[in-house]
Amino acid sequence: MKRYRVLNVDFDSRPWMLAEEIQDWWEPNVQALWRENKRHITEGVLEEYRALSMTLRHQGLSN
Repeated sequence: MKRYRVLNVDFDSRPWMLAEEIQDWWEPNVQALWRENKRHITEGVLEEYRALSMTLRHQGLSN
């Protein structure tokens, strides 16, 4: 009898999406969607690290 091992894996695709270059040959609506997605990702990352920075300052762990 085989036993299957369940692994919890979290893959963050944000770096890949931010590094992807928007190509001129893409359809205009696809280009617009990529620009919007990149904006949302950037805002989310900034908010995530802003909250972390505030937490570290509150705990006195930051310069």
